[in-house]
Amino acid sequence: MARHGALFLLFFLSGISGLIYESIWSRYIRQFVGSAATAQVLVLSLFMGGMALGALLVARKLARVRRPVRVYGLIEGGIGLYALAFPWLSAGVMRLCYDTIFPALGGGALIGAVKWSMAGLLILPPCVLLGMTFPLMSAGILRSDRARSGEILSFLYFTNSIGAALGALLSGFLLVGQLGLPGTLACAAALNLAIAGVALAQGGEHPPITGEPAAAGAADRRAGLVRLLLLVSFGTGLSSFMYEIGWIRLLSMIIGSA
Repeated sequence: MARHGALFLLFFLSGISGLIYESIWSRYIRQFVGSAATAQVLVLSLFMGGMALGALLVARKLARVRRPVRVYGLIEGGIGLYALAFPWLSAGVMRLCYDTIFPALGGGALIGAVKWSMAGLLILPPCVLLGMTFPLMSAGILRSDRARSGEILSFLYFTNSIGAALGALLSGFLLVGQLGLPGTLACAAALNLAIAGVALAQGGEHPPITGEPAAAGAADRRAGLVRLLLLVSFGTGLSSFMYEIGWIRLLSMIIGSA
């Protein structure tokens, strides 16, 4: 595991920046739509849904990627550049909506639909990119150390998750108060760009892992088990984020701040 320490560190830092983004996007979207609670739900839904889409998209191409860590670096760089541009993009979209689109619509439910659609489009692209990072990083490590796949995947999830927890704390209790929303985004973007620089400097080529084809009966049984496990995983994700939304609302009522 020690020989992959630099890559685990990169993924830890990626977790920090990712949750900083989620926290800050919620505040920007709240300014746009006027509701803290619904902005949090929208951002969380798009954050996780976009990541799921990104993972699906990259999975379809991953077998042909020979340098997944370098591609990971490009993705991290793209996230950082988008974060630097986000304050201007957000301000431009708000001006377009409130100065041009909303007056032309005249009122009604259509304004709400446009407002939520535009807010969603603002944060969907980086969420899709964020979803590509885990498959790429895991492929980059697993292809050079397949025998320890379970340990590697577990530690990748741990490093990214603990980084995410730290990012949420830093954003909520330190960075916003010291740097403001644009400054906090710039701080997270700088982290992404640094990650990109280190990842792009990684050498070596890691050809895709291929296995022996299974017999027909074994393949059918394995496919059935995989579908069952995916269904269980889907249900686990569904329930866990129901809990998160419920806990956010409950704690908001207790401490008086969303």
